[in-house]
Amino acid sequence: MSNQNLKDTRQNIIDRGNAFQNYIEVFVLHESAKRLLDALSRHCDVYIFSGVIRDYFLERSGDSRDLDIVVNTDLSLSHFIKLISRYAKVRVNSFGGLKIKFDDFNYDIWYLKDTWAIRRFNLEPTPEVLLETAFFNSSAIIYDYKANSFIISDKFCEFIMTNELDIVLKENPNIGLCILNIYHYKKILNCSISERLKNWIGEQSVSIGNLRKEQIRHFGKILYDSLQLD
Repeated sequence: MSNQNLKDTRQNIIDRGNAFQNYIEVFVLHESAKRLLDALSRHCDVYIFSGVIRDYFLERSGDSRDLDIVVNTDLSLSHFIKLISRYAKVRVNSFGGLKIKFDDFNYDIWYLKDTWAIRRFNLEPTPEVLLETAFFNSSAIIYDYKANSFIISDKFCEFIMTNELDIVLKENPNIGLCILNIYHYKKILNCSISERLKNWIGEQSVSIGNLRKEQIRHFGKILYDSLQLD
């Protein structure tokens, strides 16, 4: 993997900022959700991250059923909830973020300063640092909604170039879900798994029973009776 290939991949991603904006407006955002994000962006920085961006670059349009949003704001939580409530019903989820729903599409909103790794390791709450706290390399990219541009880690570029799922930050509060997603992404993304990620799985002590419970909680049913990477 040459530096020039990495540079070219990064530039190609940057050049698709406008196309991604059109994509989410047409295929992802409910009309009310767009009004909400437009309103939020007048008060704070708004960033979109995780699966919807990955699926866009893998040309898996329409597969995402949720959108993860991070905001950088000094507004109090009560003030922020009041602002969101003008556009949708909102509730606090089990991890401290905010959850709203339009039709069958879920939106999870987090304060940048309150994301798990930034709080756990007392890190500077910046978009660039957020990329370093992603678990998967496929999540090491965010979209700045206000600036209409991507903020990218080399880890994400490497994922696009190799189609290999790798780990960025080993520490995570939900080990069971991480393990489950490794198997799930291998299947639905048809990607390979890095040796480092395989070794990480071997270091964990999560029972098959707990992984079955995690599937029911996350997917609503058991998708995988046998969890094997090869």
